[in-house]
Amino acid sequence: MKNEKLSEHKLIVFVGAGASAGLGMPTTLQFIGLLRQHWGVNDTQVILDAYKKFYNSKNEVGLNKSQPLVDSEYLRDWFLELHRSAESIQVLPPIKSDVNMTKAPRPQTAVLFIDSILADFDSFTRTAYKDVAPEKAYEHYAPLLEGLSLNNIDVVPIFTTNYDLVFESMQDCARCSWHIETGMKKTGRRVILDTKLYDQVGSNPRILIYKLHGSTD
Repeated sequence: MKNEKLSEHKLIVFVGAGASAGLGMPTTLQFIGLLRQHWGVNDTQVILDAYKKFYNSKNEVGLNKSQPLVDSEYLRDWFLELHRSAESIQVLPPIKSDVNMTKAPRPQTAVLFIDSILADFDSFTRTAYKDVAPEKAYEHYAPLLEGLSLNNIDVVPIFTTNYDLVFESMQDCARCSWHIETGMKKTGRRVILDTKLYDQVGSNPRILIYKLHGSTD
């Protein structure tokens, strides 16, 4: 951290998969390895090959859509993109699925097919990124938090591509004086993003979590 930026309180923290690896969270390569075990080597490779083919075809027609790295977050974003455009499902060769590909018209079948993949992918992701004890999570990030406190920084935005709940779990640690704000609010059975929560002022220092690809909760 550069001292001049700290003194001016101009600090944004960006966190990727490696930040939680020390707590047993899978790195990108480890997640893909677990996915191969879950879906099977052949089906997983079919999906990864289709993922690369999809972005290559976008480039060929002049859309200049660069191919993201293959990881859990970008794979899910790709599934959602396929879901929004039923005809693009054609880039996915048939794989094992509970969806009957003959009983529904093509667009409807495509949506059902992607729904089944997304549901299974989300369920698998929740099991891959396991819960971490609050005390352990706090100890992992204590050096960062202490460095912020020493520089009198009491509000820090953290942008993360991770799904895990490591930062959120610190809130339940008695030693953690920081308020963890995710911007998520429960309304009945639904959990929605309420950006106004980020603007609330409290007595405790605050960490503002922005999850760029979603969360396991």
